[in-house]
Amino acid sequence: MANFGLMTKSVAGGRTETRIGRPPAQRLSIMAALALVYLLAAVALTYPGVLAFGHAALGLPEDLYQNLWNILWVKGWLAGRHGLYFTHLEYYPTGANLAWETLSLPGTVMAALLAPATGLAAAYNTALLAYWVADGLAMYVFSRTVGLPRLSAGLAGLAFMASPYFVGQMMGHLHMVGAFGVPWFLAILWQLYERPVGSPWRYVGLAAVLALTTYVVQDYAVYAVAVGIMLLWLHPARPWRRVMADWRRWVLAVATYAALVAPMMYAMLLGPLAVHAGAVTPVSTPWVVDLEGLVLPEPWGLSVGLAVHWTLAPDLMEGGIFPGYVLWAAVILLLVVRKRLSRRDRVLAGWAGVGTGVFALLSLGPVLHVGGRITTIPLPERLLAALPAWQDTWPERLAMLTALFGAILVGVAADWVRAEVDRRTAESRPGSGRRIVVVGGVLLIAAASWSASFPATRPPAVPYAHLVRHAGGTVLYVPAVLPGTRLGYGSTEYIYVEAVLAVPTPEGYVSRIPLATVNHLQKSSVLTYLWGLQFRRNHAAAFAQAAAAEFPGYLKRNHVGSIVFLAQGVARPAHAVAWLRAHLGRRWRLHSYGATRVFVHDS
Repeated sequence: MANFGLMTKSVAGGRTETRIGRPPAQRLSIMAALALVYLLAAVALTYPGVLAFGHAALGLPEDLYQNLWNILWVKGWLAGRHGLYFTHLEYYPTGANLAWETLSLPGTVMAALLAPATGLAAAYNTALLAYWVADGLAMYVFSRTVGLPRLSAGLAGLAFMASPYFVGQMMGHLHMVGAFGVPWFLAILWQLYERPVGSPWRYVGLAAVLALTTYVVQDYAVYAVAVGIMLLWLHPARPWRRVMADWRRWVLAVATYAALVAPMMYAMLLGPLAVHAGAVTPVSTPWVVDLEGLVLPEPWGLSVGLAVHWTLAPDLMEGGIFPGYVLWAAVILLLVVRKRLSRRDRVLAGWAGVGTGVFALLSLGPVLHVGGRITTIPLPERLLAALPAWQDTWPERLAMLTALFGAILVGVAADWVRAEVDRRTAESRPGSGRRIVVVGGVLLIAAASWSASFPATRPPAVPYAHLVRHAGGTVLYVPAVLPGTRLGYGSTEYIYVEAVLAVPTPEGYVSRIPLATVNHLQKSSVLTYLWGLQFRRNHAAAFAQAAAAEFPGYLKRNHVGSIVFLAQGVARPAHAVAWLRAHLGRRWRLHSYGATRVFVHDS
C-alpha cells in the first residue's frame, strides 16, 4: 500500500500506527487558525445578513421559524419545564411525537444556553455558524487522514463548507448545515481500515461520533454508514477481510452506538403516537431531476451563471450538486494531467471520483423529470428506496456526499497545481505555488458560492400576547394548515408564535408527524374549510355548512380561547372575517394588528 503522506511508527506486536506527523499542540494551533479562516469565510458568505447578527436570524423565513421553535422547546426542556420528545403545544389535544422532528440537539442546546444572554436571533446565528465552521474543520481532518497535505486539505475544507449545497442549507436548515459528523466519522473509520486491530477506545469513539451525527440529523448518520461501507471497497488497503476478522470490536462499536441513541430510538419507535413505523416522511413527494434545468442560476450567488447545477423539484432550497464550476474545473484538470499525478494523488483522485459520481447520480432522485413532467424512467436511487433506513431520507441531500468527495478532488487538483508551479519557479520565485493556490483557490470558491445579498429574518412580533395568555386555553390559527401537507399560509410562523406564548394550538406543523395524528385531524370539516380560505376559489367551499355546524363544538372540544387570523394568507379576508364573526358569538372580541386579526374569548 502507498504511504499517503502520513507518519508511521512501530508499536507492540510489530504493527504500525498511522498518524498525522505533528505534535498535538501544533495540530491544535493549526486547527485554531483554520477555524478563524473558516469563520471569516462564513461571515463573508453571509454578508450582509450577518450585520444584523444580534437581532435577526440568518436565512429566510419558513423553516427558520421551525428552528427557533426547536431552540425554545429545548430551552424549556433544559429548564425542566417539560420532556423532550413529546409536546401538547402542537396538535392539541392529541399532541405530537417530537422524536420525528429534527431537533438537532447539539446546535439547539448551544443556542438555548446562549439565548438568555444574547437573545434568540444571536443564539441561533452562533449555532448556525458554529455548525458551518465545524464542517470545514472536519473536512480538513478527513482530507489530512487520507493523505492530502495541509494546504490542499485546508482548501478542501473551505470548498466543502462553501459549496452551494451548504449555502442553500444556511437559508433556513440548521440541522442540514451540521454535516461535520460525517467526515469526522469517516476519518476515524479510514484509520481503522488501515490498522483494524486498534484500541477498543477508537471503536467507542467511532460510535460516539456517529451517535452525535444522529442527534444532529438522522439522515447524515445513514449517509455516514453508507459511505463507510463503500470505503471498504475504495480504500487502497482493501481492508474488508481484516475488518471481518476484528468482529468483536465492531460489535462493541454497534452496542455503544445503540446505547447512546437509545433515548431517541425509544421515543421514535415506542413512544406516544408512534403507532407504527409508517410515519409521514418527505419521500412521499418525488425528488427528481429536470433535464431542462441542467444549467440554471441558483436563487443566490454572485457568479452563478457560470455554475452547473441540477434543478430539483419541487424545492430548490436544498441546493444543487457541489460546487458548480469549481468541481468541474478540478475534474477537467485531473483528467488532463492524470498521467503526471503522483501515485498518491492518482489513488485519491480515483476513489474520490467514484464517490463523487455515485452520489451525484443518486442525488437526482428516483424518477426522471423532464420539462416539469414526471416520467416513468427510473434512476438508481429507486433501488435504495427499498432499504428501510434509506426510505426516510431526501435523495437530493446526497449532494452533501457529492460535496464531500468533490472536496477531495479539489484538494488533489490544488496539490498538483502547487507542485507544478513550484517545480517551474523553484529558482526564480520559491514558494510561488503555495501563494497561487491560496489566492486562486479562495477566489474561485468565492466566485462559485458567494451570496451577493445573504438575507436575515427578524423573529415575528406576537400581537396581543397578553390578551391571548389571559384568555388561556388553546390558539386556533386561520387559515389552517391541512394536516399531512405543507399547504396553508404561515404554518411555521404558528410554531414560533405559540412557542413564545407557551400556549397549545390545535394546528401547526411538525415534520414527519405520525400517520395516526394526520388521520385524526383530517376528519375535521372545520380544518378543511379554514384551509381552503387561502384560495380565491375555495376548494373546500362544500364544507362551509358542515364547518359552521361543527364550529362551536370544535372550539369547545379543543378549548380554544383565541384565534389568530393572518389576513395576508387569505384570498378574501373581509369575507373570512365576516364568516368567523357570524359563528363566534358575542363573547368574542376582535383586535387588529397590521394584517393580523386576533379574536379573543371574553371569559
